[in-house]
Amino acid sequence: MGNCQETEEVFGLTPMPWEVKFSFLGTIIPLVFISIVVVIATALSEPAELSEVAVIFGVILSIVAVLCGLTPTAYILGSEGVEIIRRFAPPVLLPYAWIGNVYLKQFSSQPRAFFWLLPTHGTWVYFGRIKVAGLGSIRVYATSWEKEMVVLETDRGPYYLSPAEPVRFYETLRSRLSPH
Repeated sequence: MGNCQETEEVFGLTPMPWEVKFSFLGTIIPLVFISIVVVIATALSEPAELSEVAVIFGVILSIVAVLCGLTPTAYILGSEGVEIIRRFAPPVLLPYAWIGNVYLKQFSSQPRAFFWLLPTHGTWVYFGRIKVAGLGSIRVYATSWEKEMVVLETDRGPYYLSPAEPVRFYETLRSRLSPH
């Protein structure tokens, strides 16, 4: 099933709500500041323990960097399928043959997630596999629940995406899925 187009179209993501941006800055800036202060204070008072403290904060900052690196930055409708581009990680490719259905979904509020494999629920963006009341286990690569989302039904479960132009993304994807 699918129509392999030669051209690719790039779609941006819905801009993050100000609460998410504030949450991101409110987490990163204090974490970096506290790390610097603790490392300097340890260097001045207990130089022998400096390496242990530096390692601990290095690990914390590395985890934050990895999580930021996994965040989605764009969606591409390419010749092979839907690519979910991530900041510093390889893209996620969903071949057109895997997509059984696509539809638009509007949420009245952010769904309640029971379990996140990656701890990003509402902090900066939404990505990873989650279990949502009423929806079951879904995969999310989004920046916001506020606008319409595009849902891709696959054999691996549904994928929820938040393109900046959900209707245009939906229509373009539908045209690529329909056989000619």
